[in-house]
Amino acid sequence: MVIAPELAERSEEFLAAERAMRFEGKAMPVGCIPLKFTGAYSDSLVKPPTTGVFNVGGWMAVTEAAAAIFRQFDLGDGGLVPIEFFQNDQTTRVEGNYFILNIGAIKSAFLPKKSRRVRRNMFIKDRWSSSDIRDLDIAIDKSALEGPDLWVDSRVYTHFFISDALGQALIDADLASGLFMSRCRIAEPFFSWFSSR
Repeated sequence: MVIAPELAERSEEFLAAERAMRFEGKAMPVGCIPLKFTGAYSDSLVKPPTTGVFNVGGWMAVTEAAAAIFRQFDLGDGGLVPIEFFQNDQTTRVEGNYFILNIGAIKSAFLPKKSRRVRRNMFIKDRWSSSDIRDLDIAIDKSALEGPDLWVDSRVYTHFFISDALGQALIDADLASGLFMSRCRIAEPFFSWFSSR
């Protein structure tokens, strides 16, 4: 387990920024993103991640190799925020360079009536989610073809979308396993990926 000590308590500013990110596609302000992560247990070492994309203290992080792929694409107002990753002694660095993936774009392309295995969120009006998405379950319209390669959708809760070009680049580099991607359907040939992270 890894924690971010400086953000142990989530401030009102953080919660507002998180809502803006989830519901409006606004990138998290860097001041709300923890920049230092440390191992939580004194009796075990943090091992370097084995996937290009991984969860660190509840945040989506990427390795340097995955960051090199993401940098080649349009990330909207988001981007990659460098972080420090330490063992539980808070001084010994975990080998490698790591970044938080900060999503900063929103689209409204999700088509719930044409999608499978999705359910309306019972607490948030006109939001949809799923925990069991498979290839071609999610339908999106052609408007998703334009703009950033990484985005949230205004009607989808807790998931994000990746363009086909970005998804394929991550697959080709063998860096996509931590994303748990599923192909989406649109009126055109396949183009996009959906991540359940």
